[in-house]
Amino acid sequence: MITKENDVGTIFRRYISQYRKEYSLSYEQCQAARAIMECRTPALGGVIKACSECGSWEFQYKSCKNRHCPKCGAFEKAQWLEAQKIWVLPIHYYHVVFTIDHVFNLLVWWNQEGMYNHLIDTAAKLLKEYGRKELGGELGFTLVLHTWGQTIQVHPHVHFIVTGGALVHTPAGDRWQ
Repeated sequence: MITKENDVGTIFRRYISQYRKEYSLSYEQCQAARAIMECRTPALGGVIKACSECGSWEFQYKSCKNRHCPKCGAFEKAQWLEAQKIWVLPIHYYHVVFTIDHVFNLLVWWNQEGMYNHLIDTAAKLLKEYGRKELGGELGFTLVLHTWGQTIQVHPHVHFIVTGGALVHTPAGDRWQ
């Protein structure tokens, strides 16, 4: 059970300085950590909600609305996922992840645009080639680039949602394989 004493914001506030002595954080990671630490605290201010009928009131701290925040991001992520269901075809899908060896993290850090583009292009080409060779057609996929892992360490990787089949073009017309 998550309590005020062991939520992510409290843990970050307690240990982030110690963590940063040993590990560096990117600008984006610092922004996310700061938002999580400030979420629903006096740092972001608050609002008073008053009932016009009974006169009772309630004070609530404002939320950070950062998508990485476990307090804020979960609800917004759930809403987004629900809205995306209209795009889902009635077929099987697979979650495929491509990453690189951590020995290259420093190279990625100093050449982010080129390395991220290379990772995405290579992974996409591999999936397309697999669809052509193994299924005789075109796979469908969508992807998301992540630049760090769940513990906020450098971990470039690409998540793909891949169709469980391929569209095959034939003289008689297209068919699903």
